[in-house]
Amino acid sequence: MRAAAAVLLALLSVGLVVPGLAVSGQSSAGRAPSALAVSVIPPVLPADSSPHQALVISLLDSSGRPTLSLTNVTIYLSSSNSSVGSIPTTVTLAAGRSFVQVPVSTSSHPGSTTLAATSAGLQPASFTLKTAVPTSNPVALALFLAPPESVTALSGPDGAFAVQAVNPAGGPALSASGTGVVVTGSNGTVFSGPIDTAIPPGADLAYGTFVVQEGGSTTLTALAPDLATGSAQLSVSPASADLTISASPPYISAGEEATVTVSIDVLGMPVPGATVTLTATGGTLLPGGTLVMGADGQAVTHFAPSGPGAATITASSNSALLGPLAATTTVVVTSTTSTATGAPPPHGASLRVYELIPVIVIALVVLGGFLLVRYTLKKRGAAAAGYEAPEKA
Repeated sequence: MRAAAAVLLALLSVGLVVPGLAVSGQSSAGRAPSALAVSVIPPVLPADSSPHQALVISLLDSSGRPTLSLTNVTIYLSSSNSSVGSIPTTVTLAAGRSFVQVPVSTSSHPGSTTLAATSAGLQPASFTLKTAVPTSNPVALALFLAPPESVTALSGPDGAFAVQAVNPAGGPALSASGTGVVVTGSNGTVFSGPIDTAIPPGADLAYGTFVVQEGGSTTLTALAPDLATGSAQLSVSPASADLTISASPPYISAGEEATVTVSIDVLGMPVPGATVTLTATGGTLLPGGTLVMGADGQAVTHFAPSGPGAATITASSNSALLGPLAATTTVVVTSTTSTATGAPPPHGASLRVYELIPVIVIALVVLGGFLLVRYTLKKRGAAAAGYEAPEKA
């Protein structure tokens, strides 16, 4: 499914965007981004004067579910105490992605700072980060995921992880000679794994990203020799793309045309500029071949039948971002000589003989009645003329 972001990214490269999404990736339909979400992995960083890929910013819809950005989103960042941890002032969440990682540079002074993120049209978010002086002799691993509830991205990885060596109190602990780590998943249909990574010598952290196979839930576990394992739960929602095609009207005569509408959307949001290829049996598409989705994520063409019968119209698309998509619709074509039951004859058309039968019958009945009355009256008149009254005595 990783398939449609190529379309979206290509659109962005030539300046095409979804209407209303130019600033924040929002849309009036579907699971449009409504708020920012901020995570820090791990929540306690070592006060070691080093940068760490710890700040993870993602998007949520109005229901609080993870969602994607279909345009580049500019996010403004701030740290309430830069003497503890500092971050860049801006970062861009790319189209088709569900999150972005931001480096956090800690100082040698332990403490806390609030990391805040804002973007036009989106609800802001913040997270309070703590730093601590790392100890030595780690006893366990701790595994952290961000976003903890993710969505399958259209491009790039689906999530980030951090593996931290910790002391008995759960604080950062430096690995003197380095530690090899393997991250595995409990559900191979969601996360195939494993991922091999390593905590460098004299450090406590290893960062990485992961890709999921499909939506679902799984438990990720970090393992290393001589250290207790660490685990974290992951829930992923699929970001499916939909290709639809419809014909109106679905029943036409051989001399008429049907309007065919094709659309592509991701999470209910239109994908302008995406291309589809149309083919048809039993007729011609005008225009046919490859069509480009408009600003509303739709393309319209017309089907002219070659004769009566059932015609099939197929739309297909195959991009590096949305993958293979296909949909079909059927148009039933009737003969032009057929007339619907009870429908009036075409204007100016002559009546057929069988259509005159009721009129002829009624005329004969009326004529017969007229002749019968005339005959009766004539007979009565003749009888009256031949009658003589009797003489009086």
